[in-house]
Amino acid sequence: MVNSINEKSGKNIDAEEMYLMVISIINDYSTDFSAVDVEGLYRTMEELLLENMPHIYCSESLDVLHRLKASGKSTMSLLSNTGFIKGVTLRKILNHLKLDQVLDFQLYSDEVRMSKPNPKFFQLMLDTINREQHQSIELHEIIHIGDNPIADCRGAESLGIKSLLINSNHLKINHLLS
Repeated sequence: MVNSINEKSGKNIDAEEMYLMVISIINDYSTDFSAVDVEGLYRTMEELLLENMPHIYCSESLDVLHRLKASGKSTMSLLSNTGFIKGVTLRKILNHLKLDQVLDFQLYSDEVRMSKPNPKFFQLMLDTINREQHQSIELHEIIHIGDNPIADCRGAESLGIKSLLINSNHLKINHLLS
């Protein structure tokens, strides 16, 4: 529901608001949140997540991303709609997985109060690209890779950016090197 609201509005419903929605639903739609420590709930969730760190799903991923970065021919960034996990926590995870080393920048919906497919969120990504290093980059040379046909593909394509929907093909990550 929240994802659909964010896609429709282009704004961002924060993690705390989502927690309160779930707590309300679990409690027969009660809106008495007086006993809820939302900040403590988030801290506990973050601790659990960091204790059970996710893994990179494909062993080739990090090598391929480092090779793309080393080529100097590409810029890589992360444009992410956040949900129950905030950008501040995702940065910790990407740092632990060493994925932050290949990213030029990271933009998270909870930090900028916009969600994909909002064209302003994609424009912020374009405005953040290091134009000194990539001064002649054209929109048709950018590929936005994502897993959501509405938020990722429709959002990117609304600005003239190519998109690649993952989990919809049989391509492996090393295909990006060709």
